[in-house]
Amino acid sequence: MKQMVKTIGEGTFWLSFSSVLLKFVSLASVLFTLSRLDIYEYGLVQLTYSSLGLFGIFALPGLGVMVLADMGVAKSKDDTGEMKEIFSNYFKIQIILGIVAWAILFFGSSFIAQYYKGQIGLLLKIISFSFLFSPFRSMYSLLFSINFKFFYQSMYTLIEESLKAIFIFSAFFIFKMRADGVIFAVVLSQATVLLFFLPQFFKLQAGFIHSQSKNIRKFWHILYRHGKWAVSYNYLHNVAQNVRLFLVHFFVGTEAVGIFSVAQGLFSNLSSFFPLNQAVAPVLSQYSSDRKSFFRLVYKSVKYQVIGFACIGFISWFAVPPFIMFFFPKYAGSLPLFKIMVFSLIPAGYATITTVYYVFKLQKSLLFFEIIRMVSIVVLLPILTFFFGLKGLALETVLTVCFVVWVRNRMLSKKIPEFNFSLRYILSVDEYDKIILGRFKGYVRNKLKFFGI
Repeated sequence: MKQMVKTIGEGTFWLSFSSVLLKFVSLASVLFTLSRLDIYEYGLVQLTYSSLGLFGIFALPGLGVMVLADMGVAKSKDDTGEMKEIFSNYFKIQIILGIVAWAILFFGSSFIAQYYKGQIGLLLKIISFSFLFSPFRSMYSLLFSINFKFFYQSMYTLIEESLKAIFIFSAFFIFKMRADGVIFAVVLSQATVLLFFLPQFFKLQAGFIHSQSKNIRKFWHILYRHGKWAVSYNYLHNVAQNVRLFLVHFFVGTEAVGIFSVAQGLFSNLSSFFPLNQAVAPVLSQYSSDRKSFFRLVYKSVKYQVIGFACIGFISWFAVPPFIMFFFPKYAGSLPLFKIMVFSLIPAGYATITTVYYVFKLQKSLLFFEIIRMVSIVVLLPILTFFFGLKGLALETVLTVCFVVWVRNRMLSKKIPEFNFSLRYILSVDEYDKIILGRFKGYVRNKLKFFGI
């Protein structure tokens, strides 16, 4: 228990610390980008980003979480051969599908561009190269997570965002580019950051890559038995998120895409301030054999994430509007949407429960939830937009999140009788809470002293 708390505390600290720094770096690039692009151009940029989600099936979304869980189980058994087999085959299939995705989007961009104004064809060609770097990014993240290298994991994102900001400034100032410069910066930052962490990647890989596997079919067994459901679930989740933008574009217009994207971006940034679920996910799989400790960890992580999100939502309700009005007055229309979307932070705090489905091989159930999410978006968004205008976009987001979380918790209670989480658990304090909070405070205090604070 002590080691578990220390590991999660360390992971949460580094991920939260880098998240704060990340906000300052991304703020600079966002400020500059929004000041240089008009609302229509920003809408095109967001629609270009959404293409990654629509073609994301080739990246096998969701399989990474499942691979992490199975590698964690293998690591707990000290079976480095099984770890190697899972890791190597996952990497090979990612490379092959990444090349296929790049080719389809790159050569098919001209066809897609027929349905849009502006230079979206060029933007799609540029962003298609992200699929060539995505497999390497997945492998880096997998190794950092399975070895609890939260410092590397947090710095990876921070350095990538810093490089993107530098490339954006260069694109605007030196090369006089506009929307295409933003997309170029995204792709170049993804490629460059890989070089920074190449030594750490080889070092962590060396721990198992030369081992002999006892079961050479392990990865394909994972993919066939449960992986297909995990991939389908995550792909449908990404499609659902991106379908929102295309529905907004269809029913309201490209400018509305820009306004909604700003509100959605603010919400996403707030939820990343307290990334407890990222620190807990790799730990859960390695405690799956101890049901008592496992579910205690699940309950505590959900509890603290909900409380953390509630505090963040309360502060942002008052702090974000003056910030937007001062720096982005032309995006003031996103504030009413943002204030509504803040209410979905609390149900979003249940994100850790998703890992439970992976550990207990219930990915098929997750796919069912995403079908519900998709139906909710497609049905509610047009109706609420018709009656409430742009505010209807935010209302749909809140109602969909609340409904899906409620259904997931109900089904998990039926699938796993040991799972019994209620709202009363969030308000109660037991001896484990005191231990966890005490150790976490001590860890943070030591880190602050290290930084001279």
